[in-house]
Amino acid sequence: MKIYIQSASTDTANRIKIARTTNDPKLLSRLAYDPNRTVRDIVSKNSNLPEYAMQQLAKDPSIDIRRRIANKTRDSKVFSILAKDIDEEIRLIIADRCEDQSVLEDMIFDDSEQVREIVATKITDPEVLAMLIEDDSPSVRLAVANTTKDMNVLKALKNDSDEEVSSVAAKRYANRNSSRVSPADRFRGKHDGKSYTDWSVSPFEI
Repeated sequence: MKIYIQSASTDTANRIKIARTTNDPKLLSRLAYDPNRTVRDIVSKNSNLPEYAMQQLAKDPSIDIRRRIANKTRDSKVFSILAKDIDEEIRLIIADRCEDQSVLEDMIFDDSEQVREIVATKITDPEVLAMLIEDDSPSVRLAVANTTKDMNVLKALKNDSDEEVSSVAAKRYANRNSSRVSPADRFRGKHDGKSYTDWSVSPFEI
């Protein structure tokens, strides 16, 4: 049996019932545009809500609905919409849940220091990291120092004006740099350039 929604003749109670019980993605998508906030709120809770309906609800006037969608979606388009939301909590949710680098890169200049801190731990592009290490906030730069694997970025942060940032960067740079040295090279360094792999020198002469 098909259910037809005609907002002019179908009462709100009926639309609420449909929003709560239907698993039809087309119906849910239409109800995402419903003029009644309660209907849209119930639609946003429906476990069968398709991503293209979430794109509409991501622009809903209700902060509660947008927050719910932020916690629900896995869609990059929805993340992209909500990454620009006026509500800081929503942007924090997106920074935490989103793994799409293009969306995260758009958030590196966010007004919220907390948002930028989270984003700084997830960025991998060296050019974007180069912008983050110029952030005015030491906590954002510290987030980069604590998480990046980029040796050039760590090298730059060794000279940071903030003592904690420079200390963390220096330690991680030294640790990562030593891990890149082969056991044979470390052995040579300990024995003034002589090693068992140098067959011109007897092991007993070391």
